[in-house]
Amino acid sequence: MNKKSILTHHFKNRKTVQTTIETDSLEVISNKQTGTIVRVEYNYFDESSRRIYGIDLSEIAYITSELVS
Repeated sequence: MNKKSILTHHFKNRKTVQTTIETDSLEVISNKQTGTIVRVEYNYFDESSRRIYGIDLSEIAYITSELVS
């Protein structure tokens, strides 16, 4: 059984977007010099978790992932 996590994008304007992902699938790629997030990849936990977001990565302050099972 896949482990699931709640992935939360925290934006600079203090808003958040959450989705449920497979825990081991998360990969956050950032610029080594600036620390700026350039790409986030993950697999949704299941079809009911799937959402389509147009997220501007330059507006993200940080990303958290919380294990739920």
